[in-house]
Amino acid sequence: MTKETKETEEGAPKIKVYLAGPDVFLPNPIQIGKDKKAILARHGIEGCFPFDNELPLGKNQQPREVAFAIAAGNEDMISKCTVVLANLMPWYGPGADNGTSFEMGFMSARAMFDDPDVLIIGYYPEGFPDLASKRVADMVYGGKVMTNSDGFLVSTETGRSIEKFGLHDNLMLIGAIHKTGGKIYGSFEEAAANIKNLLAAKQQEQSAQKEKLQLPRDLKPSPQDQPVPKKDENTLWGYHLSKASVVSAATAVVGAVAAAGFYVGRQSR
Repeated sequence: MTKETKETEEGAPKIKVYLAGPDVFLPNPIQIGKDKKAILARHGIEGCFPFDNELPLGKNQQPREVAFAIAAGNEDMISKCTVVLANLMPWYGPGADNGTSFEMGFMSARAMFDDPDVLIIGYYPEGFPDLASKRVADMVYGGKVMTNSDGFLVSTETGRSIEKFGLHDNLMLIGAIHKTGGKIYGSFEEAAANIKNLLAAKQQEQSAQKEKLQLPRDLKPSPQDQPVPKKDENTLWGYHLSKASVVSAATAVVGAVAAAGFYVGRQSR
């Protein structure tokens, strides 16, 4: 279990899940957050909703300052969670909410550089929508699209291509979920019920990968198998030489010096 867990009364680690999504913009968002946290609690999981943040805001702070404080608070909350559970419902267009997308990317970066145990899970609160390519074609281009000679789906008016990979949203978002070992579900309840199973499966896979990287015990060299230098060997300039070799080398050096002296003497006459 990762460092972002919280001890329960029984002493067992409790999973903390960040509830990402445009829920904060829906009517009665406080109650929505409470309801989702209650569902997670039934599975022994602690939900963290953005409105749970206690921000150090003053009475006369500018909207810009409030926005940055909210962003920093959300990032801090995500950093203390093991899972980002993202509501991927289309928002402000055919794709997921921008802030939700960033929060998924934030957790994806943590998985790469900080904590490989974290997980991203997605869900659609009212069942799976049409694939992303169809939503873009219909909502952005009014259905005026075609497949060009290169096989790309493009707008007939602008020529702009449409991402078409059989996914329910942008490939980077779905890729982040897949990379961390997460899945996408057709309801919040189904996603909540599978969090522990996905975490357990990820831990098993990581353990299996570690075992593959380890040599079997019978293949690891034991201390008895290590070569032991012979007592009559010496080391010279990083080379192992026997006593006989050292004597031969010394004799050769002395002979070379004597020959050089004889040659110099003849030249000086």
